[in-house]
Amino acid sequence: MDIKDLIQEKSQITKRIESLNYGSIEIREKDNKKYIYTHFRNEGILTTKYIGEFSNELYNVVLENNQLVKELKKRLKVINKELKALNYVESELEEKVEINIDFAKRNLVDSIFKQAMLEGVATTYSDTEEIINGGRVNNMTADDVGKVINLKHAWEFIMNKNVVMYPSNYAVLCQINAIVEEGFSYTAGKIRSVPVTIGGSSYIPPIPFEDQVKQEIEDLNNIKSIIDRSIEALLYIMKKTDIFRW
Repeated sequence: MDIKDLIQEKSQITKRIESLNYGSIEIREKDNKKYIYTHFRNEGILTTKYIGEFSNELYNVVLENNQLVKELKKRLKVINKELKALNYVESELEEKVEINIDFAKRNLVDSIFKQAMLEGVATTYSDTEEIINGGRVNNMTADDVGKVINLKHAWEFIMNKNVVMYPSNYAVLCQINAIVEEGFSYTAGKIRSVPVTIGGSSYIPPIPFEDQVKQEIEDLNNIKSIIDRSIEALLYIMKKTDIFRW
């Protein structure tokens, strides 16, 4: 599995565990009635949770959830091990980085609309907003709708906290291209190996060399500030649009 899939599965499992009633069961009695409480650790902190008035059905649900959570946590360990092998390290974001992510989320529709128009997608601002919100539009081709959806998925990937903390590298850049080009190119996520032209120009970009691209991207990681590093990475991608077949 790639970085995106691992991070997405980890997020889904974490949310699933949080939604379940599980833990060490305690039965408390009050006014001749019994109540179920559970004890479990949440990020290392011992937590007590009220489940409900005792019933055999509710008691058995907690027991079943305990077994399910056990299996889910086993899977989380495997995912963390695979992420570690990919040099992924999870840590908290700086406040200013979170502010920038929030800003990007608030302007998501505008950003995607402008990107789509730049790439020749026949859409309007309102249609773009409708698609992003999961609605349907009737005046766009299936391909154009698909391109807007791909841009949405790419932005969701880029704004993911775990991805933001991940070092800028060739694999991440390939992943973004794979998301944007999903369903439209059999070489999505792979470096360009055929000649391309640039509209309105006679310049023909040279075929990129994978090792050189990897080194240039790796050099970006020497920039300590996450924001500065992100800006330089964005500028690099803008200047190197000929690396992939977009």
